[in-house]
Amino acid sequence: MKMLAKSKLEKALQDNRYAQGSYAAEMEQAALLAEAKANLKQ
Repeated sequence: MKMLAKSKLEKALQDNRYAQGSYAAEMEQAALLAEAKANLKQ
């Protein structure tokens, strides 16, 4: 989950549209946890 959050931060620093758009919603703990679990299942 920590690596996922770091990658989203790096993307937000490079892409202003992403930072102002969906970044905040994706960084909520519940959303990060769900995405991390989905990635583990793959």
